[in-house]
Parts: sequence; structure tokens; C-alpha cells
Amino acid sequence: NNFNWKSVCWSSELNLFVAVASSGNITYKSDDVGYIINSRIMTSIDGQIWVASKLEIYNDWSSICWASNIGKFIAVSTSGNNNRVITSIDGLNWISQTSANNNNWTSICWSTELNLAVAISNTGIGNRIMTSPNGITWTSRISPEDNNWTSICRGKVDVGLITEKEIFVAIASSGTNRVMISYDGINWTSQLAASNNNWTSVCWSVHLNLFVAVSNTGTNDRVMTSPDGINWTSRVSASDNNWTSVCWSTYINKFIAVSSTGFNNRVMISANGITWSSQISAKNYQWSSITYSNNYIIAVSDNGEGDRSMRS
Repeated sequence: NNFNWKSVCWSSELNLFVAVASSGNITYKSDDVGYIINSRIMTSIDGQIWVASKLEIYNDWSSICWASNIGKFIAVSTSGNNNRVITSIDGLNWISQTSANNNNWTSICWSTELNLAVAISNTGIGNRIMTSPNGITWTSRISPEDNNWTSICRGKVDVGLITEKEIFVAIASSGTNRVMISYDGINWTSQLAASNNNWTSVCWSVHLNLFVAVSNTGTNDRVMTSPDGINWTSRVSASDNNWTSVCWSTYINKFIAVSSTGFNNRVMISANGITWSSQISAKNYQWSSITYSNNYIIAVSDNGEGDRSMRS
């Protein structure tokens, strides 16, 4: 469907892509005998052919992740009344869950080591974080600053010669300190970003032990990198597009970012997070999210006519 697709993720266990949208409604047949559910969830095994899931909750779904330890997809929303979380074990059938509060939840990630889902929000007073061990029971956590938190990921950082420690890193599009980190998902501390850009997406490379964040504002500095989530360095993006999403693909050992602006250059790639090169996107659409599997890199868009996904 031509919905505003906002987030896409991959389950290696199910061999399945799942994307969520912030728009889409019930379409009634012309004879008014029945209706077709235009679900705000779609699934695909190859990123090429997509089918709708069974979901009649018309919230503005903003982010989705796969929790491998518990075998669930978990998605969060920026709208709804006590139902801003949904879970699914197969990507097809979904169950509504009660979020910790009715904040505008913008991003979610899962830690396999901590068995913990963490979501962040761009609204709320001192409670813009929530955590869950199962996607069902959610607990509010104290956010160090009430920034517009936009994206969260998990990674590992060196804490000794042969020791690594799990870490969550979240970024924001507002505030004095536009980064926050946590080693347990519960206790968070603010960090300075490389610049006060509107940071939109963050990811971690398992091979480089490096965090990369991208932005939709700034001049020649719409990328920043960090080895620990604390110390950040500005990098020159391939172009000053409105970069919306970034991921690290172990399939090709590269960072890939997508943008909502630009002409024939709405993709950029990097092997080290420092040097970036432009690539031609399939269409000049407003690409909003990117992920990867063992065979494909997949992006989804919130505009376009019948072809709001692309793969490489």
C-alpha cells in the first residue's frame, strides 16, 4: 500500500522483513458488502513482494525491532491510548500491549545480552525512556534530558584488554546534550554530540566497534562517529541531504544511509564510517528506514506510487 512506511527490520530466525507505517485506513468495497483492511504492517521474505499483516490498530507506528531471545517483533507508536506497543511472533498476527505511558515513542531496540527492549520518546517529562524484558510489561525510566530523542541502538564497548560491555546509545534532534548512553537500559547519562545537528538515526558496527549517527541538518558534518558512545567526531557526509536512517551491513561490511532529499544521490555508503560516497537510489523518494539481511539491503519510503521499497 502507498502508506507512510517509517521503519523496517529483519528477523534471521523467521527469514522475514517487517515494515511499519504511520498511515493507512479501512477501505470499503464499492458494494458496501464488506471491507478490506489496509494494514499498517507489511511483511516480505525477499524485500520485493510485500503482503499486509492482520492489524486493525491505526496508530502512527514509528519503529520496529526483532527480539531474537524471545522470538518477537516489537513495534512502538507516536499515537494511541494505552496501546502504543504491539508484538508478534510471526509478523502476521499482532497483539496490542500497554506502553509505560502515552508518550510519542520514536525508536526501539533489543539487547540480546540483557534480554531487554528499550524505547525512547520525543515527549514526556523526565520519562522519555521505557524498558521491557518481554515486550508486554513496560516500565518508565528517567531520561537525563527531555530532548527530542529520535533513534536508539545497542552495541559493545571495550572496558578492558579482553572485556567488552553492552551499551545503549540514543541520539536527539534537540537539546544541549544530544546523546545519552546506558549500560543497563535503566540508568542514563547525557553526552555531548559532535555538533548540535538534528540527529535522526544511529547504528553500530560489530566489525569496527564503531557507532555512526546521521543528521538532516548541518554543513559538511551530517555524520558523526564514536568508539564508545561518549566521544563523538564530526565526519563529512557524501552530500548535505536530509539523512534519515543508517545501518551497518555485515553482508557487505559497509554502513549504508538513506535520505529524504537529493537528486539521484539519496544513498551513501562507507566502509569505515569516516569516508562516504554517494550512490544512486532506485527512486528519488523520501527514504525513511534501511535494514539488511544475509542477501539484501532493504529500504522503505513514506512516499511513491506502489513502489515504496527498494533493495540492493
